Amino acid sequence: LIAPFLSLVEAVGQYVGQDLAKLVVDDVFCNRRLMKAVQVQTLIIHGEDDKLIGPAQGQQLCELCTSDNKLFVCPGGMGHNADLLSEPDFLIRPMLRFFALPDYSFQELRVPAEAFNKRLCPLYHGLVELTKHDRPLLK
Repeated sequence: LIAPFLSLVEAVGQYVGQDLAKLVVDDVFCNRRLMKAVQVQTLIIHGEDDKLIGPAQGQQLCELCTSDNKLFVCPGGMGHNADLLSEPDFLIRPMLRFFALPDYSFQELRVPAEAFNKRLCPLYHGLVELTKHDRPLLK
């Protein structure tokens, strides 16, 4: 996760206070609640200089994560919309340090089967699949 927030209410609440935020926005995108169910390895990167969403929210999400294999990284000099590839400490080094990548480790990389199921993608459309090979539409 890159620069995550606990919930939309808490993100807005940084600026207007939690009570007013609850009146203005719904409690959607409640990562605070969802993170308690995460059991896979999780890397959270939140820039120290993030002025939009405070890095404390990323730290709290990491603490809420139930995974045995998790890491919170807070690079100095990184803001909310930083170019992640501009500095190796923003993404590349934490990723190489945390994940067992095939070129740097002999651990087997496990990718769940669901990751390859296009139908689970919110942008999936069957019609696009029918036309992707430049053939006429067939039923």
